[in-house]
Formats: sequence, structure tokens, C-alpha cells
Amino acid sequence: MNSSAFHGKLLDGGRVVFRRVSGLYEEDERGVWSGHLEVHDGPALMLRTDHPCRLVRDDGRGEAIVITGLRQSGTAGIARLAFRASGGLEGRGR
Repeated sequence: MNSSAFHGKLLDGGRVVFRRVSGLYEEDERGVWSGHLEVHDGPALMLRTDHPCRLVRDDGRGEAIVITGLRQSGTAGIARLAFRASGGLEGRGR
């Protein structure tokens, strides 16, 4: 599996939860993808796991994702959110 970096924003419904996120995602041999993103941890602690969100990357592509885990990243003030795709990866391109 190869990892791809991204930057963008995270939405919950139509509401922007984080204006700036960065992270990595991997796509497995079956086309299923998952990854993690890093955010400032204050609002992250209010997110629920197994909750659908939308990741909109800086290049305009968007994906429906489900948050699968939350934890501190080891850097003060930053949380790491694990996610998996809940739909297809729009506009895939390498």
C-alpha cells in the first residue's frame, strides 16, 4: 500500500468542524481506503466515533468518511483521528 498526503477541511453535515486538517490515506488492493488526520484537539474531543463526516481536500475533491478513533498525537494540542471511507474516493488520481 502507498500512502498519499492531503490537506483540507472536515465537515459534519453542512457545518465546518475543522478549517484546516492534514493527514495520510492508504488504499488497499481491494480499493478500500482509510487513514488518519491531525487537528487541534479541542473540538476533536467532541466528535463521536462511527459518525459520518465529509473530508474536502484543498484540491476540491470530497469524500464521505467515518471517524473510527480519536487519540492524542504526542504533540501538545494536536489530536489524531483515524477514519475509513464510507463511499468512493472522488476524483482519484495519482
